[in-house]
Amino acid sequence: MKPQISAFSFASLLAIFVCTSVNAQVGIGNSNPDKSSLLEIGSGNDAGGLLVPRVALSAANISAPISTPENSLFVYNTATNLSPAGYINDVRPGFYSWDTSRNRWVTQTKETRTAKWKSTNTTEQMNTTTPTQVNLFGTNIWNDDSSLFNVSPSDTEDELFISEAGRYELNFVIGLEVIEADKYEEIVVKCEVRLRTGGVYSYPGVSVYGYINDDNDIYRTSMQINDIIEIPENTTLSVWVTREVDEAEVYLEDTGSCVLTIRKVE
Repeated sequence: MKPQISAFSFASLLAIFVCTSVNAQVGIGNSNPDKSSLLEIGSGNDAGGLLVPRVALSAANISAPISTPENSLFVYNTATNLSPAGYINDVRPGFYSWDTSRNRWVTQTKETRTAKWKSTNTTEQMNTTTPTQVNLFGTNIWNDDSSLFNVSPSDTEDELFISEAGRYELNFVIGLEVIEADKYEEIVVKCEVRLRTGGVYSYPGVSVYGYINDDNDIYRTSMQINDIIEIPENTTLSVWVTREVDEAEVYLEDTGSCVLTIRKVE
């Protein structure tokens, strides 16, 4: 006797075969997923979104609360920890993926916080043997995060307080001019960045020299610093100018001729 297949069973098998062979895609809330996708959620007219698994990470170099995560595992972190061992292990709310080769969570959110200030004081002598702290933070042009970048309350225009440890990109330019042009032959001034953490100054090696030479009837100079430095948490940043050669009076060229832009890189 030949085995018999009912019409219903045959139709079911045929439907499974067709769906498996023709449509390798999976649709959720969508009966016709795009052929370029493995999974398509929604029909395009939905008012919702995708809510990925949420976890509370303690540090970027600790996999917990997930044990042995697979490479490229994707999660949303709900916790904030800015004080793990090493600032590169900071975690903030946002998307993270696990990188097996580096054995750490990698943030998918690019750091974009920046701030910019310009000077307003043009009356302070800059060419002295005693280092002069540049009156830099007179006008705030923008500040993406005032809890990260804040002009020191103890010195309203001379120091910038930075609350988080990390790598920062500095872009600084200063324009100087000589007032008494007949009283010098050559002026050399040094401009440098200083950091102060817990009352102790440190020098990240960011400095530049400016030259003003009377032989060529040059009465102005400009200096620029562009570098990436590591800054500890709760540190103030300031810029200093010192005379190297000659005694003529030197001042900021104009209001706004001294500008600092700072960006948190990592």
